Formats: sequence, C-alpha cells, structure tokens
Amino acid sequence: MRDLGAMGEDTFSLLCNSVGLIANGSKIDKTGWDFFVEFPENTNKNTLADMNPVPLECRVQVKSTDKNDRKVQISLKNMNRLVKAPMPSFICLMEFNNKINPQAIYLTHIDKNLIERTLKRLRELSEKNVSNFNKRKLTINFSEEDKVKGVSGEALKTAIEKHIPKGLSSYIQEKEKIIQEVGFDSGWAQINFDVTGENPIEKMVDLTLGLVDEVEVSNFIGRHSRFNILSLKPFVKHKSGRIQMSNLKPDKICTVKFKESKYGPGHSFKAKFYSSPFNRLLPEKNAKFRIEWKLFNLVVKPYIGETIFQYSFSDDAKETSIKELFQFLKLIDSFSKNKDQTRYIEISIGDEIPPLTGSFNINDFPQVDVPLDIVSKACSIAEKYQIENNIYISLFEILQYSQSVSEFYDVVMNHNISLKFSFEIDNDKIDLSKKVGGIFFINTKIGKYAIGCVLGAVGSAQKTKKRYEVINPQRKYIKDIIVEEQTTVKSHDLLKLAHEIADKMEKLDITPIILMK
Repeated sequence: MRDLGAMGEDTFSLLCNSVGLIANGSKIDKTGWDFFVEFPENTNKNTLADMNPVPLECRVQVKSTDKNDRKVQISLKNMNRLVKAPMPSFICLMEFNNKINPQAIYLTHIDKNLIERTLKRLRELSEKNVSNFNKRKLTINFSEEDKVKGVSGEALKTAIEKHIPKGLSSYIQEKEKIIQEVGFDSGWAQINFDVTGENPIEKMVDLTLGLVDEVEVSNFIGRHSRFNILSLKPFVKHKSGRIQMSNLKPDKICTVKFKESKYGPGHSFKAKFYSSPFNRLLPEKNAKFRIEWKLFNLVVKPYIGETIFQYSFSDDAKETSIKELFQFLKLIDSFSKNKDQTRYIEISIGDEIPPLTGSFNINDFPQVDVPLDIVSKACSIAEKYQIENNIYISLFEILQYSQSVSEFYDVVMNHNISLKFSFEIDNDKIDLSKKVGGIFFINTKIGKYAIGCVLGAVGSAQKTKKRYEVINPQRKYIKDIIVEEQTTVKSHDLLKLAHEIADKMEKLDITPIILMK
C-alpha cells in the first residue's frame, strides 16, 4: 500500500527545490503546517542593500489524494494556527489519481473567507464549552481557481506569489487587520438594560444627541459579541447605574441657514449634525435631531415642525473667530427683534441628501442688547490689518476692550468723525500762519493682537487762553504697530516712529507737536 502523504510531501519539496525555494519540513506535524517555505532574497542593483524588501516566506500544509472530489478536512486546531500565523498560509492538495506523479495541484490561500469561517466556528464551539478542537474538522473545498497552472516548480511559485502582491510586510499588516476586525461588523458587545422612569426611549434619544449628560438604568448586563454570537458569561453585570456617552461624535457636518424670508440670503453656519439611532423606534412625532454650533444648539422635531433654539456666550472663546461672532450676533439681534415674525431654516447635510427646509417662530426669545456696533468696529480693524482669520475671541473679551476698540476705530479709521487736539508749548509762542501736526499714539487689543498706531493729524491751530487747539485736523501720517499680546513695545521705539513723522512734517513746513511721552 503506497504512502500518499509521503508522496505528496516529497513532490512538494522537489518542486520547491527546482526553483530555488527552501522547503523546511516539519518533523512532527503538530503545528498545522508541513513546510515552512523561504523564497530567495530579491536583490535589486539599483536599490541599497538595507532597502531591499523582506524575502517572502509562508507556511504550507500538504494533502494528497487519489480522489477527484477536491476537498480535504483540516482539524480546527491546525486551522487556528494557520489562521493566526502572521505570515501567509496555504493548503496544497496533490491530486495523484492513482498515478505515480500528481496529475494536478491545487493551492488554496488562507484568506479572509477562511479566516472568518475558522474563527466563527471556534467562537460557536467555545460558547458551547467545547475545547477538543483537534477532533473537530473544517472542510476545505478547492475550486478551479485554486488549480495551479501546471505541475511544475515555477507554476507553484507563481501561485504562491500572486497572493502576496505587495510584499511580506504589507501582507502581515493586512492579515492582522482582518483577524482583529472580522466578525465585529455589528460591534464587539451587546448591552441590555432597563431605563428607569417615564419615556425611556426618549431619554436615550436625548443621551445619544448630547442633550443630557447621563441616564439612570437598572439590570445592566454586557456580553461580548462576535459574528453576532453572544458570550454566555457577561463581562459586566449591575443591578443599577448610570449611562454616560463621552466624546460623542457628530454623524455629519452640515450647513444651517437662518432666513427672515423664504428666499432671503440668511445667516449660514457650519455646524455638527447629531441624529439618534433610537429615532426609528419612536413615533414620528417624537423623533428629533440636534445641530450644534460653537455658540448655539438647535433641537428639531422635523415631523411636527418644532424647533428649539438655545444659545450661550460662555463657550470656549478660542473656538469662535471674530467673523463668526459678528455673524452670530447679527442673528441674535434679528431674533430678539420682531419676535412674532416667522423665520425659515435650511439644513444642508450633503450633496446626496436634499436640503431640509422648514419654518419656525421664536416668540419666547429674550430681548438681547447686542453690541453689534463694537463687534463691527473690531471686525473692521481686524480686516484693515489682515488678521481677521487669526482672531478667535469671546464676546466678553470684546466688551472688555470696547472703549479702546471704539476710540481706535473712530480716530484712525472713521473719517466721518471730526478730531481735535490741544497743547501747550513752553515759549507760549507759535506761528499760527503755518499748519500744525499733532503726533500721538493710540492702541487697542483684539484677541491675541495688540494693535497700535502712531498718528499724525495736520490742521490749523487757534489760541484759546493759554492753550492751542486744532479742530478737525486731517489724518495725514500713520505708522502701524501690530504685535501678539506677549510682545512688549518699548517707548523709545514709539518715539522713534513719532520723530520719523515729525521729520516729514518739517520738510513740508508743518510745525510738529509730539503729544506722547
């Protein structure tokens, strides 16, 4: 009686040797493989030796048969080893058909499908407390696609290589990813609990939308799950507790637009869109979603047209740009006026979904004294100095420097406002036939920037008692200073700028008066 097993292993070793592959045999086949196959190093003269890729290597279990049913049975114990080995693994079937030499060779790769079949079967048996995996078999069927194109070493080598197209390092990473992720499509655990009190599903909706911080529960049981197979033994079990959802992630980023008329331009904001998985369990009238922007929350019940708008100025100032703050304040200002007016909302979630549109009323919106004028001036200053995209600020910070912001804007930028300045001189004598140029320093703070200006204003002087006064001078000379808040501007640097302006005035026969220390 011939030894088909030995014939197959000898043939496999011979074929490998014929093309330079090293087939290291397993002396005692208890590890799921018969051969550890090493490929020669793939040297490239144009590549430095230390940069050459890792040579291919793989594990192969060889089976032999005189039948032509193209299937073998492998123990789950051996399949588990082949599946979890990081390197490529194969099952090779030598089909002899009662001949001395194999008439066909089949090579099946331990791919994602076989990995999934093996791990799923192991999970099923484990949950039934079955542990003798050596006596449990997995049937491997070979298809025409598995047939090696010829009984030769070169054909066998090519058949192995086609399953490792990106090299060994990349293959190992991809296989590890499959092993870690397969079977967890529906999550890695199932949690069961009862929500205490009334409206339990609505409470869970609010939790998943981030509208409440926690929900009280009872009979809390958690079981591991893979391939939708639940573990018999729970990994956590409590009679009562609280559920929290930290680091809640939005479903999408949307654009929400508030409009005073159906076809008006409106105020647009890029915001986070939250939808609850529990919505489908609720009657349509109770379904809702949430839109979160830096300074407001919008809760919408789309099927009944209910919209709840909540805002706060206490959020982290570093998240809101000055342009966004101004846009938001204009929205709040419009809401606080004409409260009985119908407003329109448009929510765009993506190109694949048509915009959601609707109308709402905000009769209960509080009257708000919005400092639009101050924020508008701050925005104009930031735009003038091209720093508007770098300023993140809170309303509190704007109001803290509101007086200096307003003064800076009016003096430096608002030419519709008349200026005047007065001064005394030691000799109490000045040529009133000549123009006088007052040179002074004005500054403010917006966000992280300190903004200053050495300004030269030129006009005619008039004497009033012991002082000279210049009314409605023209802003002629400006030396700007913009620094971040941690930078200190030295007084002698300011005086240097003032003297530069004074020199220009003197050349034009203007009497300079430096009104700064």
